[in-house]
Amino acid sequence: MKKSASALREEANVLRLLYLLVSKKIPFLEALPLAANTFTAFKNPLLKILADIKDAGYDVRESFLGQKEYFSPFTADILGDGTNAGAVDEALRKAVIILDMRARLTETDCDETVINSITFFHMLASLLHIGIPLLSALTTAGKVYLPTNVTDDIFNVVCHGGMLTDGFRKYPQHFTPIDCSFMEIGEMCGSMPDMSMNLAIIKERLLLRRATKPSLPTPDVGALDIMVEYKHLATLVNVGLPLMRSFTIMSETTPSPRRQTVFKTLNKKVENGATLSEAMESIPTDFPGYIVELIHRAERSGDVDGTLTAIADHLQWELLGIEPADTPVLV
Repeated sequence: MKKSASALREEANVLRLLYLLVSKKIPFLEALPLAANTFTAFKNPLLKILADIKDAGYDVRESFLGQKEYFSPFTADILGDGTNAGAVDEALRKAVIILDMRARLTETDCDETVINSITFFHMLASLLHIGIPLLSALTTAGKVYLPTNVTDDIFNVVCHGGMLTDGFRKYPQHFTPIDCSFMEIGEMCGSMPDMSMNLAIIKERLLLRRATKPSLPTPDVGALDIMVEYKHLATLVNVGLPLMRSFTIMSETTPSPRRQTVFKTLNKKVENGATLSEAMESIPTDFPGYIVELIHRAERSGDVDGTLTAIADHLQWELLGIEPADTPVLV
């Protein structure tokens, strides 16, 4: 049953207090009765969880699942995995973040499937951040969004040497091209937790923008694709691939026929001796003057990948209002 926004916030507040207590070195089992005495509506379920762990020998996941009227199944899963990894404090914090996100989106009457999609990427990122192995994180996160057979199939793809993104691309009804592009970047540069979290934040921001600020223009898919393309290209350059090989990969992975042509044109120009900025300058409809100038300067300073990333962050800020963490403002 779908929980209301207020119920999600109540659950989040309980976990928020537990996080505070545990982060200040109070053992989890001692924190439970303290929280029970603070939140009267949760007193009985919290004390029952304590008894199940101490007296009945249940693990944390089983104990929280037994109180499903009060705690979401994904809360039980995150806390269970976090406890097993010795990171119950971080697991509590991650669960609060997800509950707060679901409360915000629930208030806007967003489709439950879309909320579950965002939850999936949040959970995947959170579990990886606390040290859960990829396949275990996939199995746990998949419970909130994917049919079991889909999770099992993606699991098998990875087990047999494929990338996680290879598995995602088999199910376009569940994973958009932008989803796949973000996760592919994460896999290629070893930052899958961060890219998964970034993707979840972007998806949430888009939904909230549509729901709460309908007068603002919604970024079109093409603009978002271009933002992702800059991130993708930066990753390929950063890992040492030659420009022409990078353009070939980009032309093969972008879903837009027009953008495929753009990357093939760039490839041809560079093959014939042009620099990247010169190749971009030859297609002014796709590469504004400020981008050409930035790339030209980056070529001289040797920071092409960093500049491509900065351009992607700038577009993300412009389109979605998500401020770059450590990126200089591009004026």
